[in-house]
Amino acid sequence: MARVMVRSRETDAWYRQSRNRCIILVVTGIVIVLVVVIVLAVVLTKNDSDQQLSSDPLKRAKQLMKRVPLVDGHNDLPWQLQWHFDNQLADIDLTSRTAGEGKFGKFDQTNIPLLKEGMVGAQFWVSYPTCASQYKDAVSHALVQIDVIKRFIAKYSDTMQYVTTSQGIWDAFNAGDRKSVV
Repeated sequence: MARVMVRSRETDAWYRQSRNRCIILVVTGIVIVLVVVIVLAVVLTKNDSDQQLSSDPLKRAKQLMKRVPLVDGHNDLPWQLQWHFDNQLADIDLTSRTAGEGKFGKFDQTNIPLLKEGMVGAQFWVSYPTCASQYKDAVSHALVQIDVIKRFIAKYSDTMQYVTTSQGIWDAFNAGDRKSVV
């Protein structure tokens, strides 16, 4: 025998109350989640007054470069040292704005005061053999430039540090050195 469910006022009231309770619970849950998300967003994005970035673009850039190393990804100084000074480091002073007088006049493209002023945090020095040396002596040219890179990093070790990893860049940056990567 099949049972027939008869709806009554009592069962309708019970369903309405249950449905209303469910709606209230869901809405309360959503409100709680939103409050937690908003509180977390405010807490996580709140900066101390000394860490707030300036609205002035130049000041903001300088603030960022104090926190994160600006990496110059290509510097031809080794090639310039070969071209202008025949790799004679005694003829050049990178601590001066005018680093020296080379074969072709005043040489002032790269020097330590400019690197500091520009807040360069790390420098990739390029070992660049010319196209004319391809299939001839490109390897020896590259090795000579790597040698001069290591020599001028050693000469200016008070400012530069030779690193080979990204962690080395961070470690040297936190120590206040300019990093040098070949």
